[in-house]
Amino acid sequence: MKQIRIIVVLTLVSASIFATFTKKVIHPINASKQFVLACDISVNSTKVGLFEVSSDKPKLVLEYADKTKEIKSLPNYIESVLKDIEAQKAHVSVISIAGPGVVSMQEKTILHPHLPWNVAGKEGVFGIDGQEIEKVTRKKLLLLNDFEAGSSGVQVLNDADIVALQEGSSVQKGTKVVIGAGAGLGVGILIWDDANDMYKPFPLNYSFTEFGAHSALELKYYDYLEKNIGINAWGKVLGGQGGVLEAYKFLDTQLRYKRDPFVHYEEYQDVFKNRHTSLRCKDAVDFYMKLYIRMIRNVAYALNPTGGVYITNSIAENNPELFEDKEFIKELVDFNPSVSNGHTKYLKGYLMKLPIYLVKGQNLSTALYGAALYAQKHIAKV
Repeated sequence: MKQIRIIVVLTLVSASIFATFTKKVIHPINASKQFVLACDISVNSTKVGLFEVSSDKPKLVLEYADKTKEIKSLPNYIESVLKDIEAQKAHVSVISIAGPGVVSMQEKTILHPHLPWNVAGKEGVFGIDGQEIEKVTRKKLLLLNDFEAGSSGVQVLNDADIVALQEGSSVQKGTKVVIGAGAGLGVGILIWDDANDMYKPFPLNYSFTEFGAHSALELKYYDYLEKNIGINAWGKVLGGQGGVLEAYKFLDTQLRYKRDPFVHYEEYQDVFKNRHTSLRCKDAVDFYMKLYIRMIRNVAYALNPTGGVYITNSIAENNPELFEDKEFIKELVDFNPSVSNGHTKYLKGYLMKLPIYLVKGQNLSTALYGAALYAQKHIAKV
């Protein structure tokens, strides 16, 4: 892929606005085709893709990316991208944005307290302001939850995009589950829709369900989370804004590390990166992964995903060796029922029948593809 650094200078209402972005050229643009613009926005990063509409699945031709906190104005950023696209004689029919938080199509907002943009007319309210984006870009806008988009995007995966951690026995058109920990925790379910001959995604709020302790140490962790961050839901236990960083700090209060000094990490990925040289980091990652496995197991019990479980998002994508290790599947499905909180041999056998996949590749955004699919589906209505 050719990577280009571009600086676009816009002048709006006599004020100079500099929109800087990184652009990857994936395929040449065929200006005679129809295009949609898809956006995958998280607390940490923003990806925008120009997709060529096709009868099969949308084709990514250009990708723009930046750190979310460095984008001062999302409407102006998207307008800058559109100007770059239009300069190449391509026409965008509709924009689809996938973002974290609560989606309101009536108000055209996605609200999330950790996004850097204030919603117009709502002091202290942060998120994605769809009305402002439509006003600036003069394009039809669609909004959807990021994990709804991520779940939908699983439909476009090629064999090269996934690793079968367990082959299982896949049922044609069977329900699929997508689960992924990153900046937060997302869970989505894909249910086959005969009328449209495709899977329909539904985001699920497992992030807000209460974490349950299985040991004395975990019970102390439960109390620690409640005391230090005010919540002990699974989203904080596994999400990067708490997750392994909190496990790292918690274990410092419980275990003695004589020759391994405590290091204050700002980024949760640093704990994963240093697990080979720091016993503290290794213990935190081991503790975290046991809890992540339990969450996956419980989701699989509840939703009966005969079409497969897909593990995605940044923690899996950046640390695939943790999931590809044979111990991961052994802990997930081949556990000892006598020491696993009363799980039965029946449930153990049930789990061993499920296909379990790892979505790999740090540059693959299933949410970006999911947003493009959503736009392509609605393009006839624009």
